[in-house]
Amino acid sequence: MFLSSTGADLRAYRETVYTALHRLDGWHCVRMEDFLASGRDVDTFCRTEVKKCDLFIGIIGFRFGDGPNGTKESYTQREYQAAVEAKLTRLLFLAPDDFPVPANLREPEWKLGAQDAFRQTLHNERRILSIGFTNPDDLTTKVVTAIRNWERETSGTHGADPTAYLQALWDDTRFIDIRGLRVGNESVYRFDIDKLYTPLTTVIAATERQEGPGEREAVPLQKALENPRVVLVGDPGAGKSTFLRRIAYAACETLLGRNALAAEQMLPKPCPFPILIRAASLAEHIRKCNAAASAGCPTEAHSPAWLIHYLNSASRENNWGLDADFFRDKLAGACLLMLDGLDEVPDRIQRKAMARLAERAARAHATARVVVTSRPPAYGGETVIPEFVTVQIGPLEDKAVDTFVQNWCRALHGDGDKAATHQAELLDAIRSRPEIQEMAVNPVMLTALASLHWNRTRLPDQRSELYESVLDWLAKAHEEKRTMSAAQCLALMQHLAYTMHADPKGKQVEVTRFDAAEILAPRFRDVAEEERHAAADRFLEEEEIDSGILVSRGNTLRYWHLTFQEHLAARALASRDADRRRLLFDEGRLYLPEWRETVLLLAGILCKQGQERIDGFLGAILDGLGSDAPLPARARAVGLIGRILQDLQSWNYRIGDPRYQQNLDRMIEIFNAKAVHEIEFQTRLEAAEALGQAGDPRLEKDNWVPIDGGTFRMGAKKPDAPEAYDDESPVHQVTVSPFSIGRYPVTVAEYDRFIAAGGYKEKKFWKAGGYGKFEAPGHWQRQLRYPNRPVVEVSWYEAAAYCAWAEGRLPTEAEWECAARGGREGTRYPWGNEKPDRSRANYFEGGAHQPTPVGMYPEGATPQHVLDLAGNVWEWTADWFGGYQEAAATNPKGPKKGTAKAIRGGSYFDVTLFLRAAGRNWNVPDYRNFYIGFRCVRELLSL
Repeated sequence: MFLSSTGADLRAYRETVYTALHRLDGWHCVRMEDFLASGRDVDTFCRTEVKKCDLFIGIIGFRFGDGPNGTKESYTQREYQAAVEAKLTRLLFLAPDDFPVPANLREPEWKLGAQDAFRQTLHNERRILSIGFTNPDDLTTKVVTAIRNWERETSGTHGADPTAYLQALWDDTRFIDIRGLRVGNESVYRFDIDKLYTPLTTVIAATERQEGPGEREAVPLQKALENPRVVLVGDPGAGKSTFLRRIAYAACETLLGRNALAAEQMLPKPCPFPILIRAASLAEHIRKCNAAASAGCPTEAHSPAWLIHYLNSASRENNWGLDADFFRDKLAGACLLMLDGLDEVPDRIQRKAMARLAERAARAHATARVVVTSRPPAYGGETVIPEFVTVQIGPLEDKAVDTFVQNWCRALHGDGDKAATHQAELLDAIRSRPEIQEMAVNPVMLTALASLHWNRTRLPDQRSELYESVLDWLAKAHEEKRTMSAAQCLALMQHLAYTMHADPKGKQVEVTRFDAAEILAPRFRDVAEEERHAAADRFLEEEEIDSGILVSRGNTLRYWHLTFQEHLAARALASRDADRRRLLFDEGRLYLPEWRETVLLLAGILCKQGQERIDGFLGAILDGLGSDAPLPARARAVGLIGRILQDLQSWNYRIGDPRYQQNLDRMIEIFNAKAVHEIEFQTRLEAAEALGQAGDPRLEKDNWVPIDGGTFRMGAKKPDAPEAYDDESPVHQVTVSPFSIGRYPVTVAEYDRFIAAGGYKEKKFWKAGGYGKFEAPGHWQRQLRYPNRPVVEVSWYEAAAYCAWAEGRLPTEAEWECAARGGREGTRYPWGNEKPDRSRANYFEGGAHQPTPVGMYPEGATPQHVLDLAGNVWEWTADWFGGYQEAAATNPKGPKKGTAKAIRGGSYFDVTLFLRAAGRNWNVPDYRNFYIGFRCVRELLSL
């Protein structure tokens, strides 16, 4: 293509467009500047080059500029005439009439007149694609979009037209609806998704070492899509569905020709064809077809052919004009298949089948990208699918919260003082209490907080109270238009949610409009019996418009967010004592992962109702144990109660039943190797977290482990260790004096004592440096919720100061490796030479994806029973990072100076090669991140 534009007035625009065109796949962009240094006649050369091109791009401003000697035409005019003569397609973009031309660029009147005449000629030609652009990026988007549209129009390909499908998906994903947010006369305020959407982040596990600051910085979530098979895992409200809607919208923007660069910002090239399916809807489609014994259906529940069957059926229902062959072809090409909400499939057997379907679909359609979303296993999710990469959605960082608030206020007020004032007020409200800040890291809760603040409502500091406030507000938003009160409305919504939750087939997240009306009809007792169904149907229709608590998708209804349904079901259980006993205890739903969020919200509601109510509920959980309950049952009960107590911390609730402490005391047993194989990991994790919140007795013991020291060969080299890096060699002989080392990495609870003792204010502990630079570890309030996890987000200086306070110091690299090898020459890992697995270490393939309470992996201990030396968190050492010396050394302390400190051991977000005893990495001393902690050593006198 040839890019032609007028001169100095459009230089910045031209350069930005050229940069984008230069990157376009399959295109080479030519412009006059490419020939100015050729020494040839520029006019002849450019006109010749124009005629060789396939496309002419003209950006026309108000300056005439220069032209060939002896003519009254500009170079731009001459290039344009050459394009006309060659009958090239000409895509023209004219600067708007009010486009500013600086005074120093004003030209003589004859040039102004000539340029005006040229612009008028272009107007008359009717080939102008755009008159007006606001900035270089805006113009670039329009140019690239025009080129891509021209490519489609001239491609000569024929077949089914996906426009109706893409338009429907675009319409479905283009807005974020905030129900009940009244702005002017609007009952539902719609934010453009690309204006309000706050980018989510994750951390990509490295398969190779990336040293130094930023080694594992959070990256935009769309970066994860570089993997062709992904399971996105996030807590309730973490933004999983909104993320899929955002990338589907970007793909539609590009494929519909609205913005060719939209997909480039969010998706790998080339822009894939988007297919977005709710897992629960697909599961229901499969169930109904099997129940009806419909002809032509796949025979297996996990067959990938169900995808095409479902899409073909949806096309008929929605008049997309696409058949099964169309979707089959798309899945066989550059397609992005998004299966949303695996955890919302009603029961575990169906969820397993759906995960298997995704696995088989990825194999059957090798060129397609497949993304599955799910809650974590604790909430009923399926997060491990063979050959898929599991990616954890991170909490919103402070910067992301600020971005959301800024976007929110601009969307409501536009730019200006009003938006700035509202932004400052909302941020002040969010930061007013740690409990509110903790909730604000979740996108749905942050949106709810912003909505309540708009409504001038006090911001709640507990989750169940937050949902209660939002639902109450939504129900009251249009109370004056209804014949029933907000309380009556919520009672009906509550009954529907309860019935869907308690369905014998498993928790339902969708219901047909007819079935919903059938559920609610008996509640309309003031209406004649034959009219009750119609009255219930009218109520559902009105509520969808008025409160927005329910939303429709075709013939089905669902709650605006699953947590709304879960909270309303919890409300019902709180008011129905007999049903609560039957469902949770007699029918055993108390511990079902898909009921976890409902149970937690129920506890919050019962606590709000009164201490005796929550005491009774927790007592009933303990009643189920009896005196001879096995350890797994006790761990399960303790873990659940501990999670409830953590949720109720903002209300200062304390459990009074002595049986909880008695069972908690037994939880020391979950750290034994035997328990690792008898109790599910998630149950052990929750029990360990509960122990931490109550006061982990292990941390009150003397946890200094004596290490004999001695002589060993330090480092590793190839080919003995194929994964070894060059700086792990030469392997050299080292002698280390006896020392003692912490059994565990320093925990949050232990570090909190240092803070409480004034450690940050005592300069004597900071002789290594960093005094006055920090006040507490990063995200300290969040870390305090997990007292027996390793402390993280501490710099090397903070680690050194703590060790000084604890009458110790950081270990040298030699001491650390000596402890990790456990007196065994050449051993690869702290436990021996066996490959890492989920019983030995917390690492990426192990699936925890978070720091875990110390000591959770007893089979990963050294012979001296030092724990967590591999995985969980990296550990700062005392040494500057540098190369090894070949000569034997005694008590080496690394280089005398340097720019970075050595870290050891790998972390929960590292693959197996980083868990080796010889593995090493580095970071600058003031660096802090969520995967770096430390442990202490003390010197011992030799005998």
